[in-house]
Amino acid sequence: MLRPTVENIVATHNIEHGEVLLSRIVSMVVADYERGLVDEDPAFIQNTGIVDDMPIHVDVGRLISIEPGKEPRTYQPQIFKKVADLRAWLST
Repeated sequence: MLRPTVENIVATHNIEHGEVLLSRIVSMVVADYERGLVDEDPAFIQNTGIVDDMPIHVDVGRLISIEPGKEPRTYQPQIFKKVADLRAWLST
C-alpha cells in the first residue's frame, strides 16, 4: 500500500526515493487518462499500492472508460486534483 511505503520513505529521509515514487504515481495517473481510464474513487491514496517500487491500482471498482487519446488539456484539471489531494495528504 502507498501509505506504509511513504511513511518508510519519510522515516528514512530518502528524498530521492520519494521523488521517484511521486513521479511514478503521477505518470500512472497520466497514463490512465491517455489509455482512456479514469479512477473516479475519491480514495485514490488508499486505493494505490506499490509493487516492486511501482504504483498500481488495488481497487479498480470505480475505474471508468473515457475516450482515449484526448488532448492533455482536457484531462489536466483531473490530474491536478489528484496530485493536489496527494500533496495535501503528504503535508499532514
